[in-house]
Amino acid sequence: MSSTLYGGQQLSVIVPAQNEAKYIKSVISQARQLEPLEIIVVINGSTDETEEYAKSLGATVVLFEHRLGHDVGRGVGASLAQGDILLFVDSDFTIPAQDLFPFAKAVQSGIDVALNKQLDPLTHPVPLWKYALNVACDHKKLETSSLVAVPHAMSKKVVESISYSALAVPPLAQCKAMKEGFLVEAVHAVDVHKLNAIRLRGHFAQQGYPPTTELIVGDFFEAIHYLAKL
Repeated sequence: MSSTLYGGQQLSVIVPAQNEAKYIKSVISQARQLEPLEIIVVINGSTDETEEYAKSLGATVVLFEHRLGHDVGRGVGASLAQGDILLFVDSDFTIPAQDLFPFAKAVQSGIDVALNKQLDPLTHPVPLWKYALNVACDHKKLETSSLVAVPHAMSKKVVESISYSALAVPPLAQCKAMKEGFLVEAVHAVDVHKLNAIRLRGHFAQQGYPPTTELIVGDFFEAIHYLAKL
């Protein structure tokens, strides 16, 4: 639908999904309340009814038979989006529409990248890296707010500037946006830690750090490498 909520701008909601039949209906239903121009569901490597459910609710579905990288779906969805404002959510938990709207509205009001406001204790490698990168990019006020966490939104012009592929590495995308002079702010707090599903294979390890932690830290290394070359 075409919306009048965003001052003449239009909203695209991007939802990467992999075997999320349990939540995809409620995720789309909440996103629909924002009056988006489109809801783009990027499905990769699914074997359940995610595709059918998404199509039945009128979403634009992009289907990949094999698994993409961890956040590659964000870049794919953004490259196809027609809206001026891009809102990114995950499909493994549902965020109420009233907690999604502030991110889209912030971009409409002039913020280029609207982050989920996070203030995590610096007792784990991921929050430490979030804080360190923000400090390195002269954005200490963001604390541990990061594109790693959904929901977040950004203007189409940001994505076109930093490249769609950068969205596959959220810390790199955030770093590039900050260093290119875009306005990056934490606008609203959503406690995704309480909502995020615990996955035994990704969130636990008998030795060392869990695979998900290692993947996210690796993304931060890419952002630091980018900074070092400036």
